[in-house]
Amino acid sequence: MPYYCSISAAVLLFLSAEMMDKSDSVSADHIYHDGQYTISNYDSLGMTIIGGIDTFDFFFYPESTASISANALSGGYLFMINGTYFDGVRGHAGHAGWLKIYGKVFAALRDEDQLSHVVVWDRAAGRFHIQPRETFKTPGTDSTIEFQTGPLIIQNNRITFNPIRKSKNGRTAHLRTLLAISDHRKLSFVTVRKKVTLTDLAAYLLKLTQFRGMELDVINLDGGSSVALFSRKFPELDFNSTDHLPVIIGIK
Repeated sequence: MPYYCSISAAVLLFLSAEMMDKSDSVSADHIYHDGQYTISNYDSLGMTIIGGIDTFDFFFYPESTASISANALSGGYLFMINGTYFDGVRGHAGHAGWLKIYGKVFAALRDEDQLSHVVVWDRAAGRFHIQPRETFKTPGTDSTIEFQTGPLIIQNNRITFNPIRKSKNGRTAHLRTLLAISDHRKLSFVTVRKKVTLTDLAAYLLKLTQFRGMELDVINLDGGSSVALFSRKFPELDFNSTDHLPVIIGIK
């Protein structure tokens, strides 16, 4: 079920009109291509969107002994980004909230507003689900990657104000990493190098021409000093790629 805070019909009408007005749409400043992937750069937010993803690898390294760039190069990945929230410090970390990778559970479900949803990626079936924390039940299969994160900031092309309001960093400005799902199957990873609130970021994402005409869901993964991106082919896109992080996502 989607979550919304109380907001007047007039405000909703204004937001809908603003976001659907094609004259107010935003196109990428720079577009790169790397195999099947299209990488779009938006200079105003220092935002990079890697699109065209049909699968990814999720790694949890509690001791985080290698940098993102080193992990990418050794594993043959075209891109690598930071993953989800972690507890503790680099080199001695735990995952913040539920984490299950191909049948192995690394961390328990946590009742925390920031961690509003659980993302379930069934790699074998090629299906993606975002489930509210309160009703989540693990599918009980060994073909899934399941991780708790949040908040969900866009659902069915609408800003989900309530999860953002309840999250501890949603209304303050931070660097961001997010997962976008368009038409329930097309995956994009988003990194934002400039500080922005989640409400402002959600409104901006809904204006992008690359998502025009699609049903869009977007969930926050992490932010702040953990935001990182490595590109094998386009080093000018790299950001914080020498950091050692315990949760990372690789794209081949």
